[in-house]
Amino acid sequence: MRKTRALLGIVLAVVATTCGANSTSTDAPTPVLTSIALTGPPSQGIPTEGYPMKATALYSSGPAQDVTTSATWTSSNTAVATVAPSGIVTFVAGGTARITATYQGKSGSWDVSVFPIDPSDAISIVSISPAAGTTFTRGATITFNATLQYTLAEDAGHVTAVARVNDNPNAFATITPAIDVAITKGTRSFQTTGTFTIPTSAGPTTALLFQLFPAGAPRTGVFVYAYFPVQ
Repeated sequence: MRKTRALLGIVLAVVATTCGANSTSTDAPTPVLTSIALTGPPSQGIPTEGYPMKATALYSSGPAQDVTTSATWTSSNTAVATVAPSGIVTFVAGGTARITATYQGKSGSWDVSVFPIDPSDAISIVSISPAAGTTFTRGATITFNATLQYTLAEDAGHVTAVARVNDNPNAFATITPAIDVAITKGTRSFQTTGTFTIPTSAGPTTALLFQLFPAGAPRTGVFVYAYFPVQ
């Protein structure tokens, strides 16, 4: 009898221990896709070559996931801007368009405005130092030297430069000295230099933008960019 009672006590102890373990164990919650975040080209520009976009899936828990190549990309107005399956956006003609990436039922959008250009006017970067594509850290100070070439059909105009630090078209870093070069009709080249600091609040890309304006024209001239990734 005593042996039976002892065995029964052991069995009950094992059952109690097992039940206690089960009652305290918890399973990690399954991450739920909450939204799609887009980063990519400037929100304003002119017809030009393609800009890479990135789609990031955000979850209720756990790390974000790059879904650029898995998302379905669409443009609301392909006459203004097109988007490839890889997320490359190309500005085509003047107007507005909305670029959308959809992944597992969630979507993110990016609005762009494309300015028409006078085909007789043009500006290009012949060379720039540091080279476009060089990666910098937030807070870094950049001194650049650029050789630009322009074609101007009008009698006079000017070239300015700004450093755009995120997708907000009004978010600029100050370039010292300020660049505003008077130009004349024809095709010519010139050199320019300046210094700016990437703010700690900068986005993933800083764009050094050179813009040509015919004299008396509104701010819808011809642009060219040099992009610098930011960490």
